Amino acid sequence: MNVKKFLFIAFSLLNFLSYGQITDDFSDGDFTNNPTWSGDAAQFTVNTSQQLQLNSSGTGSSYLAVATSLPTLDNTEWQFYIKLNFSPSGSNNARVYLVSNSQNLKGSLNGYYLQFGENLSNDAIELFRQTGTTSVSVARGTDGFLASAFTIRVKVTRDNNGLWSIYADAAAGTNFSLQATGTDATFNNGNYFGVLCNYTSSNATNFFFDDFIIPNIADVIAPTIVSAQAISSTQADVQFSEPVTQATAETATNYSVNNGLGNPATATLDTSDFSIVHLTFSSPFSSGISNTITINNITDLAGNQIASNSTTTFTYQAPVTAQPFDIVINEIYFEPVAAAPLPNAEFVELFNRSSNAMNLNGWKITDGSTTVAVIGNVTMQPGDYLIVCKSSDAALFSSYGNVAGTPSFPTLNNDTGDDLQLIDNNAHLTDRVVFNDDYYNNNTKKNGGFTIERIDPDFTCDNRYNWSASNDPAGGTPGKINSVKGIYTDTTALQLLRVYPISPTQINLTFSKIPDAAVASLTSSYSVDNGIGQPLSVNISDYIVTLTLSSPLQNGIIYHVTVSDDISDCPGNKITGPLSLKVAIPEAVTAGGILINEILFNPKSGGNDFVELYNNSTKVFDLKNLRICNTDDLDSIATNYVISADGYLFFPGEYVVLTSDIISLMSFYPSAVKENILQTTIPSYNDDKGTCIIADYSFNRLDCFAYTSTMHYALIDDQNGVSLERIRFDRPTQDAGNWHSAATNVGYATPGYKNSQAANEITSESSFSAEPEIFSPDNDGYNDVITFNLNLNETGYMLNAKIYNDAGQLVKNLVKSKLLAPNDSFTWDGINEKNEKAATGIYVIYAEAFNPTGTTKKFKKAFVVATKL
Repeated sequence: MNVKKFLFIAFSLLNFLSYGQITDDFSDGDFTNNPTWSGDAAQFTVNTSQQLQLNSSGTGSSYLAVATSLPTLDNTEWQFYIKLNFSPSGSNNARVYLVSNSQNLKGSLNGYYLQFGENLSNDAIELFRQTGTTSVSVARGTDGFLASAFTIRVKVTRDNNGLWSIYADAAAGTNFSLQATGTDATFNNGNYFGVLCNYTSSNATNFFFDDFIIPNIADVIAPTIVSAQAISSTQADVQFSEPVTQATAETATNYSVNNGLGNPATATLDTSDFSIVHLTFSSPFSSGISNTITINNITDLAGNQIASNSTTTFTYQAPVTAQPFDIVINEIYFEPVAAAPLPNAEFVELFNRSSNAMNLNGWKITDGSTTVAVIGNVTMQPGDYLIVCKSSDAALFSSYGNVAGTPSFPTLNNDTGDDLQLIDNNAHLTDRVVFNDDYYNNNTKKNGGFTIERIDPDFTCDNRYNWSASNDPAGGTPGKINSVKGIYTDTTALQLLRVYPISPTQINLTFSKIPDAAVASLTSSYSVDNGIGQPLSVNISDYIVTLTLSSPLQNGIIYHVTVSDDISDCPGNKITGPLSLKVAIPEAVTAGGILINEILFNPKSGGNDFVELYNNSTKVFDLKNLRICNTDDLDSIATNYVISADGYLFFPGEYVVLTSDIISLMSFYPSAVKENILQTTIPSYNDDKGTCIIADYSFNRLDCFAYTSTMHYALIDDQNGVSLERIRFDRPTQDAGNWHSAATNVGYATPGYKNSQAANEITSESSFSAEPEIFSPDNDGYNDVITFNLNLNETGYMLNAKIYNDAGQLVKNLVKSKLLAPNDSFTWDGINEKNEKAATGIYVIYAEAFNPTGTTKKFKKAFVVATKL
């Protein structure tokens, strides 16, 4: 006996005596029988050394495959001999497919293969998992092991945990050494084994293979019917449990259908999946009628015959043109976590809320990116649920219900969400959900591991409050009724929130919800004053309506845009609130035009910082061109953010509050003016001290406030949630006496409206006055601070000021060597030198102003510290 054959038989018996397998050493000189290899048969031969050899010409790719029914890959071993008479490369290499679900090794398939050859000189034996047309490395051997021509024998094992081990003998014997290990249990069965050669003309005959030992557990199980499905009015597909023989599969008399249909006119075995048979009938199926198909005499590749008179049913549904929202997006799992009970994989669940069966073949799910999930030939009956996911994840959800796996399922974005659209096979939008993690409506569950479920599938308008985090213990309900299912109604009125010019002839109107196009698309629904009138055209894009004007907006003019009160949202809620908002061409901001007016740097637990700005000019500014910043210890700008990337008009005399969470701010301060709050990202401000800066786009500082917690009213026990308010606009921002804690009676902050501690304009014409002359420093928001106004109308003076009680005792050394402006002011909050609130009574302030020439001016003023009775 040939020594090679003896060794082959010896270790074949040694390793696989316990169960049957396919072995081929090509000693019969033939690869077309016993076993049968198929594929590019004309490109291969069995040479005189009784080896399988590539025998091609030119440049190309050729393969052979042999059927190997492997119901499981657990505890499996493969062995073979391979020889490449050249140094492998990216153009000249071989693959040995250990397992594949498709006979065509050049096409899309699911399986595992060994790669022999790559670019450069690091060639190694490498195991890949192939999913469709995408390959992922599982294990890689020693670099350079295949850098030159080689003759080796390879052994591969896989245990029941999915651990793969690759062994090789560089002398082509059985002295194997471990090359690599890796774990992957994505696929656990397959139908084919094979080889694939990629080559240029110079190596078209330099590939050799031999001594294949391919596991094959003896098949004694007869094929069964998995399903029958109507593909068209005259075609049905039968799916068997395993590949079947062509001869029995294509015998039309082996199939018979009731309802007068009889035998099919033709029966054709699928060319790529030998477990599917396509049947064509002469007479059409009746729509909605259940048909029973009876099948006999079908055999599998091992000769096992199907049970006599095996039956199943199928129903043909005549195509129904889908109407919008017949099929809706019903559940989304976009933030899976490994520890959750649900499979660690994303999915979208569809629900058929119509009264018709819907075939989804060719329907698409897109997230707005280039990745589009195309659904296959799936029919949804009324009330059906369908789980759509990646093909590689389909098995994970098979126990939950009907699954449609697609290789191009889009990756869903965590937190920021996606614009999910369901599009039918006629390119019509059927449903749309623009979701993000706000759709959880649950701060605890929004960190992942839970689906978001649609509450009411019959409420077809996109609304975040019609969605909720799942209440099911598993974290979701794929394939069944949602745990939060109920009736949802939206009675919240539509509101016009903001108007912004994107050019002199185009303006954007931002609504609180998507306006219904019936009225919102009409030019007659809008008008602009100052001679412009109705727009030329209207374009609706989600929440934004763009108006193209008949004439351009002019600089320096504030216009009013008015909308019709007939505009409504999708559920029919009419617009309420202001029907007219201002718009203007914004001007450049200069220092002093925008002032920091209020800041909350130590919020309550669960709250957020905010900064309020005030437009202290007669101009309109755009916050798109401004930044909000903090500083480091050297007073250099550290963190900074553009205030409004989309643009925000800031009109004269108005307030705007900058915060990261409007809902949170409104919950802590219900009196806040929501229309004046802009949700944006702002820097973090420390509780003890820090600096807030408003700068232009080039980081030129427009206003700056360096605060400390000591600026708060001294008698406030808990500063958390208490803002610092500016007292006067005409005093410097950095004047510590120009700030005071917000009053108790307003809830310790006034976001979006006039400060509780704001001082009135100076009304006294005397050179030294007090406003008010009776004040009550109890932080109730009424006359909590007294302001002393000094009008010297001269420069160069310094000031000292002290406060005495009616017994002549010093109560407060209020001002020490302050350099005065010609018209200046300073304040007292009623706190004495002992850091206590001054007692009720009459007090006198004594002030001295002096200059370098020796001139001294003295002032005295009596006032009263009062208290509530």
